Formats: sequence, structure tokens, C-alpha cells
Amino acid sequence: MRKVSRRVSATTAWLTALFRFPTFTLATTRHVISTLYYGTICAMYHWATPKDLRSFQAFAPAYVGPIMGALAAMHAYELARMYRRAYCVASSVRRRVSVGPPSPLNGYLTPAAQLGVFHSIDVVCQSYQAYRMSYYLVDRRYAITFATVVSAYCFITPWFLFAKHAVARRSLVLLLNNCFGFVLNSVFPIAVFMFQALQLVILDRKLQNDDKFVTVSLLVGRYLMVTSPTDLISKIVMQCSSCVSIRRLVQPVTRYQSLANDPAVGPSPPPVAVHAGTTTKPSFDSFHLQFRQRRSLVVFLCLNLIWGAAMMACAAAATFFRSECPDYCVLDTSPWFDLTCSCVYVEVNCAIRGIPGATIDEFIEPTTIGTSLFALDVRRCDLPHGIPIAALQPFHSLFGVFLYMTNLSVWPADPTGLSWPPTLAALHVRGSRLHEIPDAFSVLPPQIVYFRLEGGNISTIPEAVFQAWTNVSSLSLSNLQLTRLPVSISTFHELVSLEIRGNWVTTVPWVARDVANLPMLQSIDLSANALDHVPLDLVHPNVRLELSSNPIAAVPTTLSVQYLVTRQIILDDTPFCASTGATYCSPKYVHYTGVSILTPSSYLYQFLDRGAQGRAGQGANVGFHRRNCASIPAELDRDFLLSVAAPTKHVACRGLVCGVVIRNCDQLVRHFSL
Repeated sequence: MRKVSRRVSATTAWLTALFRFPTFTLATTRHVISTLYYGTICAMYHWATPKDLRSFQAFAPAYVGPIMGALAAMHAYELARMYRRAYCVASSVRRRVSVGPPSPLNGYLTPAAQLGVFHSIDVVCQSYQAYRMSYYLVDRRYAITFATVVSAYCFITPWFLFAKHAVARRSLVLLLNNCFGFVLNSVFPIAVFMFQALQLVILDRKLQNDDKFVTVSLLVGRYLMVTSPTDLISKIVMQCSSCVSIRRLVQPVTRYQSLANDPAVGPSPPPVAVHAGTTTKPSFDSFHLQFRQRRSLVVFLCLNLIWGAAMMACAAAATFFRSECPDYCVLDTSPWFDLTCSCVYVEVNCAIRGIPGATIDEFIEPTTIGTSLFALDVRRCDLPHGIPIAALQPFHSLFGVFLYMTNLSVWPADPTGLSWPPTLAALHVRGSRLHEIPDAFSVLPPQIVYFRLEGGNISTIPEAVFQAWTNVSSLSLSNLQLTRLPVSISTFHELVSLEIRGNWVTTVPWVARDVANLPMLQSIDLSANALDHVPLDLVHPNVRLELSSNPIAAVPTTLSVQYLVTRQIILDDTPFCASTGATYCSPKYVHYTGVSILTPSSYLYQFLDRGAQGRAGQGANVGFHRRNCASIPAELDRDFLLSVAAPTKHVACRGLVCGVVIRNCDQLVRHFSL
């Protein structure tokens, strides 16, 4: 331990006292927020389902999660260490100060050069994060603001390397580094996440079923999560650099306070009298900038100014001078170095646009919408042969393809052997004319997470096709004509949710035998089938079982009623609920008040319960809120609705749509190709 014997100058003591409060305030705030933030990220990695991690393209989640936890622990340790040292000094426990070994960089770089090196590393990492934000975030305000803050970091901080006094120079540079780092590393990510979450929690929970909101949320998640080795390295470097920076910022404050209290060193000499009745006082001369004989720092300053200006120019050009996207591109981003349209969400509604023909290839031209397409949403188009797989190849980030009411009859495989884009994770087909599984579905990409096939006349699915879907995490085969499912579905070890709603399934021996071997499984929906009993082997504490609208008249006496009370098992709209009137049974009535009629989460078919209509002879009561009236002329043919509302002999269901009583649901279903 090296004992310090020199006195602390009056200027040093004054500067130390000046910076003490902002130093401890900033250090405490940054350590606390960073600990909570990275602890939350670690928890998200731990609790996220495999399908969530795959959707976010999380890089090496088994390793990144613990690394995020280690970063949180590092900030917590530094916070405890900082206050322990401050407590020891304040209580005069330590009368001798251990300055510790000098930095290994002291032999190679001056203190000012060391500050410049750490600043440069931080700027490079923050610039990379600014580019990622421009690539992922739909709201351009976040991207341009983040880039502006990074540019300000480059424009402001280097000037204070020229401060006259060493303490002022060191303290100002480190304070600014930590202020900018705190805003960029913690405030921005938290603000982006909270804004998206609050929309869902406060404004409208039904947004979770809106494809556009989900697209924006997935892109935000990919920005926040670690998606590549480069991203992981930059985050680790920034947090380690921040901890080192905070320690270097706090250390002089506690050291000089210890020296002032140390009797071996003694207090600083009193101020020297200059004139009668006056004394010298530390002034702000210590903050004056000196540029002479500091050519290397001048070069460093110029490089920072150039870097900041270049970043600002890239961000401004990408935000304000980008080519305009076509009107069917409803979401787009503003990545740097490319001023063409960067569309991430294309929505084509042929009925609204009056698009004839059996192709939409002109709407997905890379020369028009770019190559960053994330989601393709096609509605009410006449696509009997689907979309050519070759037309999807240019889109290197394609996440989802959604076809709704498209008269799809066959979807052939690519004649040249092209496969789906490897990034495709969601494939939804609703309201088709399929009679069998098309060839295009016989081989799905390895990253597929969500596969939904709803509405069609498919009675069987070949075993070989099921074996090609083993990577699926969320499988929905609803409103088809299925009577059985292949045994191979029990090998879907990534399966989280299974939906077989609205079919004619009478038994599920494959699930009863193997549900315990599906560790990720959380929910099974077998509503509106032909089950006449509760399959006890499906009952599992971690699996939610939906059995509504089945002809189940009784439940086994061995079944704990707690499963029904907690809605772990749901038996709504069954003879059992009709006869018992139990409080845990809910009426099968859907009063949909959230989204316009034809949004992906509210198709009429899912309200027209075929099980209730066909077997029980009771129509599902469909309600639509009047606030959807404004969107109906753009979504539906109102004249057709009025014709459907005319009294007919066949009354399948009733619903209120802006005063129109729909009574012929079969005609309505046929009209929308469901």
C-alpha cells in the first residue's frame, strides 16, 4: 500500500467539492437503472417461451440471458462498492488511503489520451446501435433523436479534453460520457419498450391481435434483444466501459476527501492574502480551454466533429429525403445508406382497390417497396394458386405471410426447387377453398414458428406433411373437416399452443398418450368438435384445455372441480354447462367491440361456431359495436349486408352491424369466401 504524503491544492479541493454531488447522483442513478434494466432483460430471457425467442431472432438465448444477468450484477456490485468507500471516508474509518496500482495504460497513454480512447470506443458502439435503431424501428422520431444524441456526444465531449485543470478535464469528460451513456443505453430502450407496452395495457388490449401492432412490437423486440454476435459484443463493451467510467469518475471524489481528512497529509494551506482584506479563491479559470501544444487532441476533436456530422447527415437523409413508399405500404423504416422505400408491412385488399386478376406480384416488386419486407398481408384477393415462392425470395427479412379470404385452391411448390425464405416464421391462411394440403406447405422453413390454416374443406393431412412441420411452436388447424390427426404430432417438441377448433374430432389418443412428452405445451383448443367426454389424459397442471361447444354431458367424478373453477379446463356451451348452470361456465356470446370486422383477429368465421350451428341447432349470437360503423363502407359491401339482413327462412345467427340484422350467415360466409 502506497501512502500519499502530498497536500491537496485549494483548486483541487474546490473542484472536487463542486463535482461531488452530481457525480454521486449520476453514478447512483445509472447503476440502479442499469441493474433493474438488465435484470429485467435477464428475466425476459428466462421466462420467454421458445416461440417468443425464435420470433425475436434472439441470438444464443441460453448464453445471452446469463450474460445480461451478469451485467446487472456488475452494476449492483459497483453501486455497493461506491457507497462502501463513501461510508468509510465519511466515518473516518480509513485514515490511510490506498491509491492502488497505477493503470497499466499509464505507460503508453497520457490520462487525456486514455479518456479519448474510452470515448472513441463508446462512440463506435453507440453509432452501431443508432444504425440498428434506424433499421428496426418504424417510428422515425426515435431513430433520428437517438442519432442526434450520439452526434451531440461527438460534438460536445471532446472539447473538454482541453480544460486547463486536470481534475476539471477528467471530471467533465467522465460526467458527459456517463450522462450520454445513461440516456443512450438505458433511457432510450426503456422509453421505446414502455411506449409499446402502455399502448397495449392502457389503450386497448385487443391490439395484441392486430397484425400491424404485432409487427411493430416484434421489430421493437428485435432492437432490444441481442440478435447477433456484433450486437452482443457492443452491449458488453458499452456496459463494461460504463462501469469503468463511473469508477474513474467517483474515485477522485472519495480519494481527495480522504486526503483532506488524513492527519498524515493535513489540510490544504489557507488562502494567500493578495491585498488587504482579500484572499484568492478558486475560480472558473480551471475550465478554460487550452489548445497550444495539443495537436493530437486537436486531431481527435476534428475526427469527432466529422464523425458526428456524418452520423447526423446519414440520419437526416434517411429520415427526410427518402423515396416515398406506395400507399399499400402501411409501415416502413428508415435505415441509413439507402434512400429507397424500405417497406416492412404491405397490405393489399383487392376488394377495396378493385384489383382484378389472379396475381399480386406487382405489389411486391423489390424495386418499389425495397427488400426489407417483414410482413405481407393479402385480403379478399382472387389467388387460387397462392403467391409464387420465387416472388418472395428477394425479401431477406420476411417474417410473416398472411392470406385472408383469397379463394386459395392449390399452392404448388416452386418448379425450380426454390424453398420459402429462411427467415419466414409465420404463415397464416384463413378462408380458403383448399381440399387438401397444398404442395407448398409440405416443406416449411426451419425457422417457422406460427402456422395457421383456418377455413377450408380438408378432411385428412398426410403423415409425411406433419413430419415436415415439427419445428412449429404454434399450430392452428381450425374450421376444417378433420376427423383425426396423425400420430406424428406428438413429436412436436417445440409445440407451445395447439388449436384444432371447429373440426369433427371425436378422440385424441395421440395427445392423451404423449402430452407429458411435450414439455413446452401450454394450451390445447379442441372447442367445437365432436368430443363427448373430457379426455382425462389431457389434463395437466401446465396445460390450458379448451373443450367448449362439444357434446359433453358429464365430467368424470375423478376430475377435480378446481380445474373448472380456475378455468384450466373450459366447458362453456356444452350440455354439461347447460344442465348444471355452474358459475364457472360462461355463455357462448361474443360481443366484439375492438377492431373492425375484417381485421385478422375478428373474422366472422370464428364467431359463426359451426359446432353450435350444425349440431346443437343454436346460432352463435354475433355482436359488433357501433363504433365500427365508420369503417364498414371501406371493408364491407353495405348493400350486400342489407340484402343478407332481409328476412329469410333460414336463420343461422343474428348480429347488429350498424343497425343491420344479419340473419343469413351461410350467405355471408360464402360471400367472403370463408
